[in-house]
Amino acid sequence: GTGVIAGGGARAVLEAVGLRNVLSKSLGSNNVVNVVQATIHGLTQLRDPVEARRERLRLAGRIPDEPPPPAPIEAAAETFDETPDEPEPAAVPAGAPPSE
Repeated sequence: GTGVIAGGGARAVLEAVGLRNVLSKSLGSNNVVNVVQATIHGLTQLRDPVEARRERLRLAGRIPDEPPPPAPIEAAAETFDETPDEPEPAAVPAGAPPSE
């Protein structure tokens, strides 16, 4: 692979997120803080290629609008009782005699 070919701030961010084959070019500022912020901003703008293609085709009218994704099931979360019916027994230290 290409490896990480990037200047200081961008290299640190790209290696920290685990990217291996990246070639970058910093245009404009060479201030490390600005380069790090721009790198993070660029990474947040990345999209799944399949989803991006599907969106372009939908906007071009080549595939019909997709129905919205189903809403999360909130009713089940509201009715779920997280408290147990009976309290858990207290932990007994190893080697302690059993209590009666």
